[in-house]
Amino acid sequence: MSAKAEFGKPSTEQKTFVRILNRACSAETCYPPIADRWTEENPFYGHCAVIAELVRRNFGGKIAKSRVTLADKERVLHYWNLLDDGSEWDVSEAQFKDNPIVEYGPIIVRDAVTSSETRKRVRLLGTRLAELL
Repeated sequence: MSAKAEFGKPSTEQKTFVRILNRACSAETCYPPIADRWTEENPFYGHCAVIAELVRRNFGGKIAKSRVTLADKERVLHYWNLLDDGSEWDVSEAQFKDNPIVEYGPIIVRDAVTSSETRKRVRLLGTRLAELL
């Protein structure tokens, strides 16, 4: 199984959410250890946890988590959403330029906000998203 599993067809509301979210992401809302690699050309890079949390808050469902191996053999945690209709929605999958290999799971987690730093990024990105909507 790859991280690019079959997802449901996005609604107009979901498409708008992604388009606005694309403009709201920044190095400031990126996962801090890799924020120096964030670029406008790859706006979802380092944002999977905060995006998964914002999707859960706005569209419901659950958050899935797994460790993935990238083409360069780097291993990272990745978060995406399992919606109430049974479909998977991985908004931040576009950050991966290859097809990462999912090592296990997915494991369903209560939320992706497990630290004060992540909560701060969720608040900031959520505020930007609300301002742009």
